[in-house]
Amino acid sequence: MPVSLILNTKSGWMISELFANMLKHIKNFTNCSVENPILIPFDNHASHCSLESINYCAEVGIILLSFPPHTSHRLQPLDVSVFGPFKQFCRKAFIDFLTTNPGKQISIYDIGTLTQQPF
Repeated sequence: MPVSLILNTKSGWMISELFANMLKHIKNFTNCSVENPILIPFDNHASHCSLESINYCAEVGIILLSFPPHTSHRLQPLDVSVFGPFKQFCRKAFIDFLTTNPGKQISIYDIGTLTQQPF
């Protein structure tokens, strides 16, 4: 998975620094530019709205489309068409792993292998 990027925080929540790193990663793999921009829809979480991220996006051709607060569940078709089936796949892969590896916990190092098949 050469274009995959794994980021984490102790809390498990997105923070501004991780979002900025994710944007830079996306830029590297999309060849977007001001003349050839890409659109990234996102919710209004504070981590997505840092001045650093907004300025970076303007400089490199990433258009951030912010959903109004408390509406992402209604406006996000990816939740149903992509993320829903992906979550189901992951759930099955994790259960299969735990069933075939009794007593072993899934670590961050197992995630790439367990989730690569849908990609």
